[in-house]
Amino acid sequence: MSRLCLHGSLAVCALLMASSVMAAAGHVYFVRGDVKIVEGNGGFRYAWKGGEIQQGETIRTDKYSSAQLRMTDGGILAIRPATHLKIESYHFSNDEEEDKSFFGLLKGSFRAITGLMGIRNKKSFLVTTPTSTIGIRGSDADMGFDEDRQLTAVRTYSGSHTLTGRGINGDPSTLVISPGDIGIHLAGSDPILGDFFPFAMPAPNQQGERNRTEMLKQKRQKLTENQKQPGKAREMPPLPVVGRVANEIGTGEEVDVKINIENIQQVPSGVAAVGADMWINSSDNVTATGGGGFVTDASDNVWVNGSGNVVGLVDADIHSAGLKFLAINGNHTSGGTFSISDGGNVVTAGKWGVWQGDFTVVDNGVIKNTISGFHYVYGKNPTSATAISNLGNVNFSYTQIGGIATNEAGALATNYQVSASGTFGSSPTLGTITIGLGSADFASGSSGWTGTFSGNISDLIGTGLIGSGNCASCTVAAGSSNGKFLGGAAQGLLTSLNLSDGINAVIGSAVLEIN
Repeated sequence: MSRLCLHGSLAVCALLMASSVMAAAGHVYFVRGDVKIVEGNGGFRYAWKGGEIQQGETIRTDKYSSAQLRMTDGGILAIRPATHLKIESYHFSNDEEEDKSFFGLLKGSFRAITGLMGIRNKKSFLVTTPTSTIGIRGSDADMGFDEDRQLTAVRTYSGSHTLTGRGINGDPSTLVISPGDIGIHLAGSDPILGDFFPFAMPAPNQQGERNRTEMLKQKRQKLTENQKQPGKAREMPPLPVVGRVANEIGTGEEVDVKINIENIQQVPSGVAAVGADMWINSSDNVTATGGGGFVTDASDNVWVNGSGNVVGLVDADIHSAGLKFLAINGNHTSGGTFSISDGGNVVTAGKWGVWQGDFTVVDNGVIKNTISGFHYVYGKNPTSATAISNLGNVNFSYTQIGGIATNEAGALATNYQVSASGTFGSSPTLGTITIGLGSADFASGSSGWTGTFSGNISDLIGTGLIGSGNCASCTVAAGSSNGKFLGGAAQGLLTSLNLSDGINAVIGSAVLEIN
């Protein structure tokens, strides 16, 4: 997997056997800007996505950089700008009495979601600052140390934490911090509850936090079950994204992009999305990408703003191109919502739309700046490949109930008709399908677009279908289409498509309902 691409989750890593001693304390999951890892011998190296972090090393961020670490017990550390955090001692094994997860916060701030060690042995997790000690009775908190004011602070989200420091008489004093509370310790004073957290770390969205907490519990449970089975490799659980805010989304060591949109949040788990984009090449001709990327059942992969419009889309398929789309002050020109019912029960719902203007597409780590448009459609309850194969040897047809298309100049289609038909089959092809672009007309420029995209269903929901088409005023065009089925019995279908003759183009997304 390229470290230049941001995927919704890392591939499952094969670790040492459960009875073995872990060589690494953790791995870098995300890095933005220049992040240094200072080694025990005084040397340093730059952090990169996937790189190991060892006991005794210090992670240093400057005022423009940040990082996220995933520890070998499943714990998460989101390290903020201008922070020095040292891994003093780290040991994770079968024997919980030997667990150690001790950190030294020399300056700055970070967020910590403790892993399995913090659950089974709360004494195993400690954070020290030059003036204070932080212990856990829970799992999630922001922590910070201001070296100028000699101030330590803790903001608890779940469980509880302890903050211990010496007061005015020199005796140690301990404060227990409950969820929603903030503990403050100034050197020479007793720890007290404060009104605000004195570090620039935004509090998380509550609903999103509940989703991430539940996901983390499930991953911890899986880790615990593996831990109880001698001889079985311990799996490293995928990272639930924490602390990822609008100005901190990046794609790795060599590509750095930002989202300057407020109130960004991840969609709940159980959502599929498709997208399509186009840009102008060096010869000022249109280049339409292969129908965009799609993601399935991954809350880490689709970001929406307060209006529910997609502002970030990540391709979870490691064979494809990683981060596909970031809206940066772009213009969401049009869109709509949909809902599909079966027998009176809603089986899926979602939204589609198009962004135009100043935004960025990252493809295999390369930023495509001269972008003309990005179309997307996303919905709940994606259909699994197993469910599709279980539908049997049945013919199907779908009719469009929503969607939108533009040409290379960004003009909206006045008429846009997409249909699909084929036969459900068994693995591995899952059957055959044809996506038809029946019409896409524009008030100006090329008009009368039609096209056909045919192949196996496994290609549609995988690498995409290859297609061809034409229009009233252009030569024969080529393009592709991606798609994803929705509902327990594939009652809905998402698709994105594009066609280009190298000068003119049509690009669109659509949602279809089974007839």
